[in-house]
Amino acid sequence: LPADHPLLVYLHDKNRMESTLPTSEVDAIVMFLSGKYKHVFGEAAMSAEVLSRLIRSSTVLRFSQEDGEQAVYETGSATGCCTLVLDGHIKVKAGKDAFESVCGPWTLFGLRVLEGQAEIVADWSATVEADTSGTRLLQIDLQKFLAHTGGKRQLNHQASIGKKDALRKAWSLVKSTSQLSPTDVPDTSSPLVSASPPRRPADTGKSTEMSSVNITVE
Repeated sequence: LPADHPLLVYLHDKNRMESTLPTSEVDAIVMFLSGKYKHVFGEAAMSAEVLSRLIRSSTVLRFSQEDGEQAVYETGSATGCCTLVLDGHIKVKAGKDAFESVCGPWTLFGLRVLEGQAEIVADWSATVEADTSGTRLLQIDLQKFLAHTGGKRQLNHQASIGKKDALRKAWSLVKSTSQLSPTDVPDTSSPLVSASPPRRPADTGKSTEMSSVNITVE
């Protein structure tokens, strides 16, 4: 990587432990979120500039040993924020057996809040332990997220509806050209469509040529 790459600048920035995010750290977070979680933070959802503004407006929590143990998420409690670990680590318990693990930098919690655009009930707990020093978390609040991306989300929803309509039309074309019976046409309301094989016409002694159909759903 070049010396001025955002991730390298971030790692060497002495000011990144402060509560106010330096530009190098914001750039690194933008690159990470938009690259790994494209459906929420990628160009289809928001521009890099909008994501940068969202990150700068979000809350940075910093913990020291003097703060003692701090709960970030509690099992069974409602939450309306998504949290990214910037520095340090947090202890997580998840599942019926409360399986315990320790998560470090670049771990993201609560993504379902932003995916569904609604509060969720946490089925895990996340805690900053008392002996932890220098742990920093970035919390992206749902309301701030919607304020930055609400209009764009509506456009994406409309595009999804358009694709479903196109799929229904495509199956109608297949039905009319390949002699499928109505029971052979799959339910296009399902996100997973599995077509039954076309029924072979009865052997009348004459050769039958099946027409081919190319389907493209934009």
